[in-house]
Amino acid sequence: MKIREGHVSNSSSSSSILFTTKDNYDRALEKAKPFVKAVAMALATFPENKFLGKQMVFFATYTDNGGGDNFEYLDVDFENEENEDEDEDEEDEDGEYEESEDKSEAWGSFEKILREKPEEVIEGSVDW
Repeated sequence: MKIREGHVSNSSSSSSILFTTKDNYDRALEKAKPFVKAVAMALATFPENKFLGKQMVFFATYTDNGGGDNFEYLDVDFENEENEDEDEDEEDEDGEYEESEDKSEAWGSFEKILREKPEEVIEGSVDW
């Protein structure tokens, strides 16, 4: 297996990992819309050991060229409530990101919030 960085057009599958500090995770949860928050909480793993004295949070995702990913199997604890604001396609006034019923898109929104503090994010990916 070869480990390559960036997009690889002829790969059949891709796995990604992301570590962040618990503080950054908590900050992002406070900013996230309810469905985005539920997806992030379902994906989060909390390692027992600290890294450089900080509690960390770990996320792992994968996709394959057949369109499959781990989001289709992700059990998200969320009850959809009708939104009063029908137009939630963009960032709102409070800096909160869009809510989506698509788990992959919701993870992308949460990841965007996490990356607002790039010094608190460690990531890697493997294509094969």
